[in-house]
Amino acid sequence: MTPDLSLPSRAPELGQYDDCNWDDAAFAVYTLLGDKVSVQDVASVLEKQWLDQGNEKHLVRPAEPTAKFETLQEIVQAHINLDKGRQPHSDAVFDLEWWPTAFIVVVREDWRTKTGGLLFVFADDENDCEMDKFYFNIEDAYMMLSSLSFGDEELSDSAFCQKWGESFTWDHPTKPVGRSRSRKAGCGSKNRCSKSPYGTAYQCDEFPFKSVQESDAGGQVNRCVKKGYNNAQSQVIRQFYNSEGSFKGKGCDSTFPCSFNIVFANAGNIDWCDSTASKCKNDGNEYTKAGKVPDPSKRLMHRQESYNGTLQVGGMYLLESGQSIVSAQPLSIGDRAFRVKRHNETLYAEYNHMHIPDDEQGLEQYDYMMDNLYLEEDVVVGKV
Repeated sequence: MTPDLSLPSRAPELGQYDDCNWDDAAFAVYTLLGDKVSVQDVASVLEKQWLDQGNEKHLVRPAEPTAKFETLQEIVQAHINLDKGRQPHSDAVFDLEWWPTAFIVVVREDWRTKTGGLLFVFADDENDCEMDKFYFNIEDAYMMLSSLSFGDEELSDSAFCQKWGESFTWDHPTKPVGRSRSRKAGCGSKNRCSKSPYGTAYQCDEFPFKSVQESDAGGQVNRCVKKGYNNAQSQVIRQFYNSEGSFKGKGCDSTFPCSFNIVFANAGNIDWCDSTASKCKNDGNEYTKAGKVPDPSKRLMHRQESYNGTLQVGGMYLLESGQSIVSAQPLSIGDRAFRVKRHNETLYAEYNHMHIPDDEQGLEQYDYMMDNLYLEEDVVVGKV
């Protein structure tokens, strides 16, 4: 018997959590198959890569309490009734245990091997909580779910050319604040990256990213970048904020406000890392919400005006290891720097030369490279 997968047109009850923090919220898993499918097994499979990456909080969990459902509308009502685990955090912000506007439903016993076994159901909180759904495959779960959880907090190539500098403060924004910052950067819903010549394989990448308070200054830039690259960068940022994975014992330890700098090694090989803006030619993929960014001289003037003439200039710095780095902001002797290192440089070069990105695959296509990488802490010892 085919299950009833009809949905209510809207579920406004699910859109009442904008004042909460969703960072550690898990996606609930339901089933229309009763005892024929273990929702715990489903959750374990869907979040395996997430946990393997060093994340300590669950991304997917069986819904509580478990119950038998005959229709999808019954599950929608159950999710509305689900206690979202709202807990006080700080500054009148509440943490959520469960992702309120989306959940997963198992609709086939052969969900592991057949398309159409896993259903993602969501309420569009930017469109009056209109309900919708789509099928997804296991191999796409990590990229899809982690992208939602990360909030697309990714880095950009525009730090120097836009004169933003690289000193930022994570302020743990609420969902509506983060969404507003994305819109102001031109990365709201139906942004330019969803259209030709880009499309579904790309995401809109804003800088400064929406998780830092500097993005409120206005004039953020955006680029269309491949989802896989965005997701990998977001993974590092999230682990840094929460001191998880390679950043255990380091990073922000989930405490905000948390200030940090972004710096570049081997910056001479990056055209945009030129503080004079002489190489800041738009490659056709650098925009603000208003359109393509202007020429370098106008960009520099705009950023200086935004900082009221107080734009600082960093430079090249020497680390204790002997490595040199470039920072757009001044650094102090003793500042710590975290670098992703390679065990085998020759192998790293071979990987980058031989690997052909496959847009049909998720981040698992890079798994074979991870054992060659590790995190190393360094210290600033002087200015070059």
